[in-house]
Amino acid sequence: MPSDAGAGAAHLADVLARAAGAPPPTPTELADLLWLAHHLPAPALRGNTDSPAPSRDAGNGPPPRGAGNGAASPHRPAPDPPPHPDTPEAPAPDAPPAHPRVPLHLPATDPARQPSPDTTDPTYTTLLAPAPPMLAHPLELQRALRPLKRRVPAPVGQELDEAATAHRIARLGAAPQWWLPVLRPLTERWLTLHLVHDTGPTMPVWRPLVRELHTALAQSGIFRTVELHRLETDGTVRRPGSQESFADGRTVTLLISDCMGPQWRDGPAGTRWYATLRRWSASMPVALVQPLPERLWRTTALPATTARITAPGPAAPNSAYGVDAYALEDLPREVLALPVLEAAAPWLANWSSLVAGRGRLPGAVALLGTAPPAAPVDERGRSDVERLSAEELLLRFRSLASPEAFRLAGHLAVGPPELSVMRLVQAAIEKNPQPQHLAEVILSGALTAVPGTAGSYAFRPGVRELLLRTLPRTARGRTSELLARVGALIDARAGVAAGEFRVAVPGPGSATAGGEPFAAVREESVRRLGGTPPHQTRPAAGAQSPSAPVSTTPPSAPQSPQATRPTRRSGRQPSARVTGPADRRPDEAADALVRAPYVLIGFDGPLVRLYTGDGERQATRELAALLAELRDPQAALSGEPLSPGGTPAPPLEGRANPLDLLRAVAGHPLGADLRRRLNRIEERAVSTAASTPFSDALITTLSSLGRRTAVVADNAPSAVWKYLQAHGRLTGLVTGGVHGRSDDLTRLMPDPDCLLRALAHLGAAPEDAVLVGSSVAELTAAKAVGLRFLGYTRSEPHRRRLVGAGCELTTASWAPLLRALPPT
Repeated sequence: MPSDAGAGAAHLADVLARAAGAPPPTPTELADLLWLAHHLPAPALRGNTDSPAPSRDAGNGPPPRGAGNGAASPHRPAPDPPPHPDTPEAPAPDAPPAHPRVPLHLPATDPARQPSPDTTDPTYTTLLAPAPPMLAHPLELQRALRPLKRRVPAPVGQELDEAATAHRIARLGAAPQWWLPVLRPLTERWLTLHLVHDTGPTMPVWRPLVRELHTALAQSGIFRTVELHRLETDGTVRRPGSQESFADGRTVTLLISDCMGPQWRDGPAGTRWYATLRRWSASMPVALVQPLPERLWRTTALPATTARITAPGPAAPNSAYGVDAYALEDLPREVLALPVLEAAAPWLANWSSLVAGRGRLPGAVALLGTAPPAAPVDERGRSDVERLSAEELLLRFRSLASPEAFRLAGHLAVGPPELSVMRLVQAAIEKNPQPQHLAEVILSGALTAVPGTAGSYAFRPGVRELLLRTLPRTARGRTSELLARVGALIDARAGVAAGEFRVAVPGPGSATAGGEPFAAVREESVRRLGGTPPHQTRPAAGAQSPSAPVSTTPPSAPQSPQATRPTRRSGRQPSARVTGPADRRPDEAADALVRAPYVLIGFDGPLVRLYTGDGERQATRELAALLAELRDPQAALSGEPLSPGGTPAPPLEGRANPLDLLRAVAGHPLGADLRRRLNRIEERAVSTAASTPFSDALITTLSSLGRRTAVVADNAPSAVWKYLQAHGRLTGLVTGGVHGRSDDLTRLMPDPDCLLRALAHLGAAPEDAVLVGSSVAELTAAKAVGLRFLGYTRSEPHRRRLVGAGCELTTASWAPLLRALPPT
């Protein structure tokens, strides 16, 4: 046997030497290797990753011997020691998971749900858990600001210039007692940065971004100081004194806001804030960091347009900028240019080069007027989104949202709509999570803020159930996998990043869990967060095990035996077919659109709500004031009529509006001046106008069905094109062109001039087309030509006015009509 053992050891040493391509191991190294192989557990098989690796304490079999590569050992293993006679043989327990995971809950906010001392309900302790970062690459952002990294002489203080002192001594050649030092001013960083962040009702989602951006800028080593200020909803700025004290060419201001708060709209808060912002722009460089994606800027109170910006010198104020853009011709002197940026390195690189005075650079510019725009709300203070039902809201969100945002909304409907949890879920399901996609969901109107803790939301009634239907059945059944993936994000940052939100972990304490778990983390992560992990998690009666699949449908969502079959709208991802309230004969309206190969669509109403009620009255008053200013006083005193017939016709729509004022002065020489002024008013209004819900989807669906569309309107063609270009794909879908107001005001509807021009451009006969409009003037013009007419109005009095004028088909929403159209 000794000879066999020696031969085996020599053969093993030879095999190891050939495998490593090195000299054979020494006897001592070989002995150490065999000792380690004896005490280390054997590796798990590649095909079985679910079962843990066996060890001496985990099972009843003998410990592994030999080389540990799965080959049989040439030696027989030693027999197991007999069991102790006094110890009964117990059945082998199930092998525990390789990494036991602990469920995480959100703490209950209802005081009535606090545990009672005389109950057996499980108790929880609260910990602070980290969340994924919103600023993915802070180092790239810091590098983008390098053009601002320069040093300038400080106003006070001096230091020794060693080189100049040495040269002086060498030139003079004097004795040491006559050596004099050469002093120079101290240098310091060039700029001070004021970081002003909005605190409006929609800004809690961006608080982590504000914190991370502040940290990145403060740690960049570029600015002299970085001061953080708060913009309140009443238009005031917390600690605004320093905003003026350093406005000497060495101060810049970055404003972080989504431009959704009340201080960005008309009112006392807006007036106060605009005055402050204009004062800053006249004395220092100011830029807006817009956290929303660029394609959503048009929906805010401060839309932007692409331009080239020129600064006359380093740290020049906004009032000195030169702006070159096609859409900004004849820019009024009182309007200031405000650069708008995304929180990304390329945008900040262009802005920093602009501040450094490096020539003409591309960017996005918002026009800062003397007063903020009016809020797009009705007489009861409700926005367009608030007036929609759950079904209409989901269709609107599907037509406007990005595919990533719509897919994320379905997954968010599974868990609690808390901001931190939603960020974790997004990071778990997306390869490259972007905070803009989460913002699309939050700002879509599907969620409402819950009073209390910032970042707490609730789904609007009926929205959660509809969003759950958009998820595939397989995705709804893999919640346990999602819990582990969300928990892995917390595992990676536990003990490394600061905690941001409170979680409830099973353990001794007085907290209560609210709802089902949203993540499952390792016990080591609980220890890193400062808690004590449970050694054995035993769910209470009726509770689910942390490793068991959790129901994907919230308690408020009933389980439907049939999933609604998804359909495709406008070439985007499939969305759920929802059912809405009964509309006025949607099948007949859809049939009218399907049977007509050409569709003429009005602008103000069917596509966009150009004015609010106050905005329309303000535009009419502005035109009336211009008319009073330009009219000859002698003609006014003599009673000369403005309209050719002497007495103007009553308003066609039952109210005074700018178009009726143009019709009244159609034959007067001042009509051209009023037309040019109204052109500018409409171009300004279309920048902030709210799109009609599902109008984009209507045009897209008609194009997919092979229908040619044209826009006909009494509005300025430049305003219509500006709206279509802002919506990107609509420009290519309106193949029939835009036929708007001409220079001859006598051709305004009810004259059918624009309808005839559209039909001639399309090469269509009146019987092959249908007009979709919202005014009595459009209905009258359609009758004159012989066009079928489909009326759109959300006002019951206005619907009765259309019906009284002879309208046979009306609709209050495009949603039921889209459902009635054939699938594309």
